[in-house]
Amino acid sequence: MAERENPYVAAEAYIHAHALDARVDARSIEPQHLDHLLTNLRITRGELARLLKIPRWLLRRMLVRVQPKQFQPKRLRSRPIRPRIPGTGSSRSLKATWLPVQQAHVRGVHQAAYEKALEYIAGLDLSKRSTLAADEVRYLYSDLGLPQKLIGNLLGVSEVTVRNWLRAASVTSRTVAETKTQHYNVTFFREWSPAMAWVLGLLYTDGNLTRNTVSLSSTDIELLEKVRNLVSPKHTISVYRQTYRPGTIGRFSMNHVEMCTDIKRLGLVNKKSLIMEFPSMPEDCVRHFIRGCWDGDGGFSGSDEKLSGHYTCGSRKFVEDLAIHLFNAGVVTQMPYRKSNGKPNENLSRTAELIARYGNGPYPPTIYQRRNAQAFDLRIGLPSALERLHEYFYKGVDSSIYLSRKFEKLNSFVLAKRKPGVD
Repeated sequence: MAERENPYVAAEAYIHAHALDARVDARSIEPQHLDHLLTNLRITRGELARLLKIPRWLLRRMLVRVQPKQFQPKRLRSRPIRPRIPGTGSSRSLKATWLPVQQAHVRGVHQAAYEKALEYIAGLDLSKRSTLAADEVRYLYSDLGLPQKLIGNLLGVSEVTVRNWLRAASVTSRTVAETKTQHYNVTFFREWSPAMAWVLGLLYTDGNLTRNTVSLSSTDIELLEKVRNLVSPKHTISVYRQTYRPGTIGRFSMNHVEMCTDIKRLGLVNKKSLIMEFPSMPEDCVRHFIRGCWDGDGGFSGSDEKLSGHYTCGSRKFVEDLAIHLFNAGVVTQMPYRKSNGKPNENLSRTAELIARYGNGPYPPTIYQRRNAQAFDLRIGLPSALERLHEYFYKGVDSSIYLSRKFEKLNSFVLAKRKPGVD
């Protein structure tokens, strides 16, 4: 402690004698003063910052500005830095020995390609070479889709070196737009299909649109994985801890400009919950779209003995149109309430417009509004209607475009009802 005290006291006396005050004007301190304090008196930068009563970042800026040689950052070596030996912690250069470098931070769109690149590089004989062949660098960049910087990190060379390899192999570098296009199924929302209609239904319920980004959030990670496999298989799903309830929630984002433009064209808008409307689409895609909406904001509650289905939405117009489509498909019908004499009771059944249109019934299902909330419910309780809904949703549909949890819930109920001796 005594060895460090004398230089500190000497530096304090030197600053007082020369009236050095960096708080007033940092430029007024000449380079020889800083050189004397740090080099001759050998005090640390932290001690000097405390003596001058300034933050360390300001001292670092002063040292760069006055430009004494010993304070300048060292220049990067022009020779490529070879990777360290994986798993050993050794800083010894591998020189002519090429080994792929494990990087734990590689995630997302490049994760699968990165693992393939590790296996590919490990199988190459690079012990006596200083460059990659044209077909080798073309495979890493074009076939696997790895960026130039990541290829350089794998091999322990700079990004400029990889760019020179690509130029020598006559490979044109990708632009930012081409890089994004490579990882997205850009034309997914341009033509109607069962898969596209299902994903669109999910976006109408659990999706969020902000500028050129569309994100889908759900507690069912399986649902997000199925959407990811259809839209962008190389992308990752982010998982967060929920704030107001226990458990986690996943999020899958699409930030491709052309895809977002196509989604907006299909009717998805920002802050859609209370104003969204049922989009127009080919008739054979309606059931897939409704199934996507049901996988998002619908569900089934109860047991195999007594089950009920429900769908909730903040837009009355949307849920009414959805109910009309289920009614037209013969899935859900509602008979009117009748008086004791058997005649329809207009006050208890439906509006005059529906009575004029459908006569004595059947009518489309009733929409219920929740108390003290801007939410509307469509409820299905009849076993026969649930069986028809099961067939409407899942007949001939691949398992990649529905949520397994809700399918199994409804399917077990239908199977239980079809057992011999069960009404």
